[in-house]
Amino acid sequence: MINSAPSLWQMSRGKSCVVTGFDESIRANIRMRLEELGFHKGAVVTCSTSPSLGAPKLYQVANSVYSLEQPIAELVQIQSLQA
Repeated sequence: MINSAPSLWQMSRGKSCVVTGFDESIRANIRMRLEELGFHKGAVVTCSTSPSLGAPKLYQVANSVYSLEQPIAELVQIQSLQA
């Protein structure tokens, strides 16, 4: 991924952000599925768990928690929320 915009994957446990868009390289079917799950522009997302060694992270969006692997989480662009 060659993009300077921060992504979900860069979030630390307990931090929240707002989805600002998607990397231009995202496939349409992946973008559509992420949006169906609630990862749409303007959605507030919290990183619930950030395990070590590259394991998938858990993200809370609305009232649901989803596990996203690094290649997918890197496609979701964010803006951090100040705590």
